[in-house]
Amino acid sequence: MATSINYSADFPVDPKRLHDALIDKKYWLSRVNSISGEDAACEFRADPDDGPIPEGWFSVWSSHLVPATELPPAITKVRSADLRINRGEHWGPFWNNRASGLFTFSVPESPVRVRGDVKLAPHGNGSRLAYTTELQLKVPFLKSKIESNLSDRIIKVLDMVRDFTIVWLASH
Repeated sequence: MATSINYSADFPVDPKRLHDALIDKKYWLSRVNSISGEDAACEFRADPDDGPIPEGWFSVWSSHLVPATELPPAITKVRSADLRINRGEHWGPFWNNRASGLFTFSVPESPVRVRGDVKLAPHGNGSRLAYTTELQLKVPFLKSKIESNLSDRIIKVLDMVRDFTIVWLASH
C-alpha cells in the first residue's frame, strides 16, 4: 500500500510567470545546482522509467547524491551506502491560466518510488502549486519508519523548491 502526501506552495506571481519559470532551462540549472549541489546532474529529457510523457511537454531529469553520513538511521539500517536520488519533472502547456505537471523521485536499486501530479492555478493575488504524491516502499520491516522519514524529506525538498523559486522569480 502506498502513502499519500499532499502539499501546496503559494507564489507571489501570476500563474503564467510561474509556468514560464518552470519551463525555463536557466531556472532548472540554477535550481538543481542550488538545491542538490554542484555534483548534481541536470538534463532536459524524460527518464524512460517515468512512463509515457505527453508530446510537447517540457521535461527535466536530475540526479544527486546524498552521502551515507547524512541519511537518517531508519534508512541506514537498510542501506549503509550513499544514496543517489533521481528526479523527473514534466510540465504541460499553459492553458486557461492553469497547467499540469508530473513528477517522480526514485532511488536506483531500491524499493522506493515516488510519483505525483502537480497543478498550477491562480490563488489569491498569485498562484499555487498543489502536489498530490504517492510514495511506494516495498520493505517488509521498518516500512513505517522509512516512509515517515522519506515523507518528511519529500516535504523538505518541496519547501526548498518553493523558497528557491520565490527568490529566483524576484531576481529574474
